Amino acid sequence: MSRNSEFGSLDDQRSNVVMAVACVALTVVIIVLCVLIWKLYHNDGNAAPGGMNPASGQEAPDFGGGEESDLGFGEPLDEQEDPSLGGDEDPQEDDGDGPVTSEEKPMTFTDVDEEVTAKELTNLRNAPGTTDDASVVVQLHKGEIAKRTGINNTEGWSRLEYQGQTLYAVNRLLSKVEQEPENEDDGQAPADDAAPQVADDAPSDTVTTSSGRSMTFVACDDTVSPKIEVNLRSEPSTDQGNDTIHYLIKYGEDLHRTGYSQEQGWSRIEYKGETLYAVTSYLYVVEESTE
Repeated sequence: MSRNSEFGSLDDQRSNVVMAVACVALTVVIIVLCVLIWKLYHNDGNAAPGGMNPASGQEAPDFGGGEESDLGFGEPLDEQEDPSLGGDEDPQEDDGDGPVTSEEKPMTFTDVDEEVTAKELTNLRNAPGTTDDASVVVQLHKGEIAKRTGINNTEGWSRLEYQGQTLYAVNRLLSKVEQEPENEDDGQAPADDAAPQVADDAPSDTVTTSSGRSMTFVACDDTVSPKIEVNLRSEPSTDQGNDTIHYLIKYGEDLHRTGYSQEQGWSRIEYKGETLYAVTSYLYVVEESTE
């Protein structure tokens, strides 16, 4: 009995050793497999090219192989065109002053010779563009006159002569000043609604302009105002251009008219102690209110 017990004990010991070795071997295999799996999933930033995506289990797209991807990832970033930047053109901003014009592109103007005024406060710039606030030289107020020497209707800019400078302004902020008709040339009085009611025996006097024209004024006494605006001149003629203009009167200001030339279409005005003249068709009679 003791010999059999001794053999049984030896068999048990061998079984225990085999089991221990098997457990160690299994553990080593499991560790090796874990290391391989870890390397597989964490190689090159958690993605194996052409392999599986560890997060979703889906096949990862292959961006290599020398062929361009349909997504354009094969191109360098700095060579790709960003559509938000509008191609080769630089993005520009508008300050509400008008159309934006590239300072680098030369702008051509059609020559004109006319007077304009501002519809509202308008920036006059040393270059036709709104990208640089420093280009604003002066502001033209409503009613002030500037000479327009060129216009570009495509870009919407005007070239102006103002205070001895060549400046630029947005077309839509300007309005053309209509020139006074030279009524004395054709001897025809324009149709207007500012003709005063004068008696047949009202006194009259004759005025001779610097160019030698004579004009007869019949005395009247009423109040007139510009329909829009009107020049007050030192003589009833436009022969001398702007040299005879003393004042520019705007709508709403009342003027005292003392004489009227029916034939030539001029009115004689008393203003600030001076005797001046205005084109009648630019005036309307101010009706006196009755209480």
